[in-house]
Amino acid sequence: MKKLFGLLALMTVISGVSVADDFTNLNLDSHWRALHGGLRNRTHMTGQEMRNELSGKLTMDDEWQGLSFNFDFLKKDFYNSKGSHQGNGWDNDVYFSKDFSKGPFVGDVKLGWKYEGYTDQGHGNELYFGPTVGFKLLGQEGTFSAQFVYYNDVNSQKNLGLTGIEEKVYARHYKDAGTEGIGGNFDFNFNGTILEGRYGTVSYNLDLKNHLRDATNTKDTSSDGRNTVYLDYDGVISYDSPRFYGFGIGLDIENEYEMQTGNGWYVNGFYVSPKASFKHTFDTSIGKIGVMPYVKWDAIDQQRGEYAESDDTYSGYGDTKLRAGLNISLDRN
Repeated sequence: MKKLFGLLALMTVISGVSVADDFTNLNLDSHWRALHGGLRNRTHMTGQEMRNELSGKLTMDDEWQGLSFNFDFLKKDFYNSKGSHQGNGWDNDVYFSKDFSKGPFVGDVKLGWKYEGYTDQGHGNELYFGPTVGFKLLGQEGTFSAQFVYYNDVNSQKNLGLTGIEEKVYARHYKDAGTEGIGGNFDFNFNGTILEGRYGTVSYNLDLKNHLRDATNTKDTSSDGRNTVYLDYDGVISYDSPRFYGFGIGLDIENEYEMQTGNGWYVNGFYVSPKASFKHTFDTSIGKIGVMPYVKWDAIDQQRGEYAESDDTYSGYGDTKLRAGLNISLDRN
């Protein structure tokens, strides 16, 4: 709770100067997760996680028309089933973006830095640069991103034993830990509304990520230095009911397929998640503020896959079972 109040105080300070510095939006999300590790475990909680995330956008038109500074800071705290703190992690994305319009092409160019790290398990950095362009295909709107990437992974992973929380493993997009190299991101996104009426809205979001990585420096690792392509194809269909005095319910159906071509590792996750929330929005002198407490439960969270460099396949349940949190937003658009 102290961490939430601290983030709220930070958001208040930032929003207080937003008129002068022209923050167009800020978002604070704080939520708790119940985790259940193991291939067949579904009824017993094996760990807990608290996430606090602050994101926003600062326009910099005075310096350069269409230039903006964007940030997304995510702090993760891990606990065992009894509430004892087991470690923490950071997952940050900071970048400058510059809007452009050239003939039929509209989009932006990003220059950014990503960082991810976990207690006693190492950390990684990625620097990226490239454009994102909007387009239409079969009547649907989408975007395509092409980025050059430099990465450097510092690995100090240790064996946590049976009490370790699986989600603490560094979610790198390259095959081998502790390496350094270059690569490219080639990502597509499609999203839109399928149906909309008096009974609610059905929408979809489809992400197709293709990340090439080439380990140019294997350092002191056992890496073979081979190229790899990380694939992450994630599709979600969502139903959201009309809000009744601020209350709303919904359902997310998601399928995510991930694969590392360099070692044959893959996993396919299928999730059916009912959700409920209350949202209230009110106008203030600094912009429109929204407050939304929410809960979400993975009623179905089936995963199937194959271990890296192994012929052993597995089938079991994922890590996340229940989420409960609070989202606070500031919109000045």
